[in-house]
Amino acid sequence: MKKYLIFLAGIMFIARLANASGDQTMEKENIREALIAEELAKYEHRVFKYDAQSLSEKEKAFLSHMLAAAKIVEEINMLQIHPKNLDFQLQVEKDGRDKDKELFHRNQCPWCLDSNDPLCNALHILPEKQIGWGFWPEGMNEMMLKELEKQKDAQALLSPYTVVQNDAKGRFKAIPFAKWPLIEDRLGRLSSVLRDAETFADDPTLKKFLRSRAKAFESNDPFPYDKSDFDWIALEGPWELTVGPYETYKEPMKEKAQFEMYIGREDRDMGPLLNDFKDHLQEFENHFANFIGRDLYRARRLDLRIKIRAVELIYAAGDARSPHGATVAYHLPNRGKAVGEGLYKKVLLINHMRLFTPLMQKRARLALVRDQAELVDGWADIMNTAFHEFAHGFGAHEELPIILDGKKTTVGKALGPMETLMEELKADVASLWFIPYLKTRGLLKDEDIPKRYTTAVMHLFGLLQYSLSGTYPQMAAIEVGKLMENGALTFDSKSGRFTIHFDKIADVVESLMKQIVTIQLTGDKAAAESLREQYVKRHGEEKFEFAKLLSNPLAKIKDVFDRAKLRSFAIDYEVTGL
Repeated sequence: MKKYLIFLAGIMFIARLANASGDQTMEKENIREALIAEELAKYEHRVFKYDAQSLSEKEKAFLSHMLAAAKIVEEINMLQIHPKNLDFQLQVEKDGRDKDKELFHRNQCPWCLDSNDPLCNALHILPEKQIGWGFWPEGMNEMMLKELEKQKDAQALLSPYTVVQNDAKGRFKAIPFAKWPLIEDRLGRLSSVLRDAETFADDPTLKKFLRSRAKAFESNDPFPYDKSDFDWIALEGPWELTVGPYETYKEPMKEKAQFEMYIGREDRDMGPLLNDFKDHLQEFENHFANFIGRDLYRARRLDLRIKIRAVELIYAAGDARSPHGATVAYHLPNRGKAVGEGLYKKVLLINHMRLFTPLMQKRARLALVRDQAELVDGWADIMNTAFHEFAHGFGAHEELPIILDGKKTTVGKALGPMETLMEELKADVASLWFIPYLKTRGLLKDEDIPKRYTTAVMHLFGLLQYSLSGTYPQMAAIEVGKLMENGALTFDSKSGRFTIHFDKIADVVESLMKQIVTIQLTGDKAAAESLREQYVKRHGEEKFEFAKLLSNPLAKIKDVFDRAKLRSFAIDYEVTGL
């Protein structure tokens, strides 16, 4: 009997442990579901629909090929995010709830991007959050990055288009994307699709680009894109096609490029209006250089073949399909022979821009004093964005040679991971810095100036509604912080509204512009980090919070936006009529 009682007590103890374990599992699952729901609720899902019925049969065939290419680009980018990402996707599709699937599709990985909580995960097995580390050997850090610069094959190791691994002897080796086993097969398929699409491309410049970009995807050269960059910039005709590895913002070391794709059609109404500025780009570069001063910078001769394209976007894939908002414009290429010759293309996605204008206007009515809230304007937003993209082609760029501590280097190498933030900050501040100059040249009406400033401020507020871990929110925090610190933007805690002081903005912008270009052209990484630290405090690798100056007013405004259910957009694309 005693043995029986002991046995029974043991069974009951094990049962209690099992129940406790089950309760803990259930509690974790409830937390996981709540975190996912919270992240998804921050953004409003929108679908951009494009009806292809009006296209010719040949154009429909071309678009079908481009959509097939976009699917491959999406897969390549997902593998760059994490080598097991496609396996994770299959698991989510098999076992996940609807919201798990939605989170994975939106973020292109199982992890929440606005939260570092390990439970904020689309997979029950909770794989550790690691984004972009597959480009590098284990343990990669900034100190190791500096060591790479000393290697005899440093150029290949630091190419945006290679992956770095250790060889059998533990030495660093560079593997071109075309030979990276993880994506080699898909790059071959992507090349084949582009070549097949040439049959359905009417414009000779498009045919040429498809051939040269397909060849570049198969090249073992660590810098394979120069020729096809020139061919891309030269595109004519109604199609705008951007495909390749470009941006490095999401990769931890900010060195390796992720694959993206945009498919669009030329906006024939907006294009001529933007091209009116093309003849002034060299003048703008000269004005910018004079402001910087010859001791730091001399104006470059910009190539007359620079293109400005206004586009209706049909489809975006890979790194171009942003989980937070949407790309409204881009300036490419970022590097290579074309950049050295002052040759770029600036592409403005007009239908994306128009989506955000009503949202900015609603935010303005809650965040600004009443008479200023009505100044937010769609055309002003297009102009601000256009000049942001123009400014990427002025002054410093990633590969610009500079002297640091008596040695030759580049802006990108000197600033390291801070380069992307400084470059975006330069472009955004420059878009406002040019306003007084545009007025003196008769290119901007007096009544449009407050619209430009007000619309810019509301764009910055939108970027600050969510996580501070990305390049653009940190850029916005620095700009808003400078405006507040110097009295160009004030907050009334009683009314909960901001007031813009237009008479002070130009001076604040000019001072910040001087600070940024000096950091870039002297390669002063410490000064870049100090500038960010004034407005964005860093805790650990990816956790950031507002500095004291910004924390209270921006928390209140964020709360107002949240209560009004004013959310940015997570965009998908749907093509019918093929």
